[in-house]
Amino acid sequence: MKELWNRPRGSDVPRTMTTIALLFALLCPIPAAQAADVDDPPGVWMAEARTLARQGDAPAARQAAAVALEMEGDHQRQAQLLIGATYELEGRFDEALTLYRALADAYPRQEVPTALRLRLATVHGERQDWGKARRALRPLLKDDALPPDRQLQAQMLQGLWDLERGKDARGLQRISDALDMPAASPWWRGRGHHALFDYAIELAGTFPAGRTPEALLDALQARAELVSMAQQQTVHLIRLDQADLARGALLTLADLHEQTGLDVLIVTQDPTDPRVEGLWVRALGYVERGQDLARRTGADGTVLAELDERRSRLEARIEAL
Repeated sequence: MKELWNRPRGSDVPRTMTTIALLFALLCPIPAAQAADVDDPPGVWMAEARTLARQGDAPAARQAAAVALEMEGDHQRQAQLLIGATYELEGRFDEALTLYRALADAYPRQEVPTALRLRLATVHGERQDWGKARRALRPLLKDDALPPDRQLQAQMLQGLWDLERGKDARGLQRISDALDMPAASPWWRGRGHHALFDYAIELAGTFPAGRTPEALLDALQARAELVSMAQQQTVHLIRLDQADLARGALLTLADLHEQTGLDVLIVTQDPTDPRVEGLWVRALGYVERGQDLARRTGADGTVLAELDERRSRLEARIEAL
């Protein structure tokens, strides 16, 4: 397996960012989110904002957090950070950075809260500004009293940055070490497992099927070890209740098995080769598990319809063999 992990990957595509400073607009009156009542205390609005953020509804989460921000209380800093996080969810890293910098400027340099340093480091990393990302994180790495969950987050960030920069061996080790830490942080753990999943799937795709049965067999054996790794990460994502990441992983595994079955068919030109049906049946199983997960986690009708169509297409392909 070590040789497989050390195999080079393709370069990452730079992200595109939007530059719009909305810091002061955040404090303007914003329509209330639907699930909470305007007379509810800030804690209710904050809970609503976190729920909406976990569901991926960044605009509604931002609205709920902004309502909480207008109320007096100790929650206001968390509301501001949550508003910044909603910009991150939308990929609007410049806006998030503008907000976080303004918040950090309100503190003496040595007293910037840990959560805010982590958010600054995260956004600098997303913008691939590695020097500023490391500088934002450095005070936390020197803090012996840093809580375990924050240690995990800092270690995870370094590992993710290493993968982004092509330092794969170090990145994989750092992520694995972070996942071994006795801390909760399900969202950060989810990011780590998903990074390992993506790496395994991407690496599996670097083994072409070839043109001969012998080359095909070599590719299938190499892919199988990496697919096993990806399956393990998918199980972790499901156990961590990272529904969207887990469903995406299941469907990616379905795609890989379907394509591998097609590779076998192209090389052998034999529809009766049991490997073709076996791979497509496994692909169907991943789609069905994705359907079950989508139903259990309340996915919308569009997602369920797409999964139904995908299942029907695979069933038809298997029946046509």
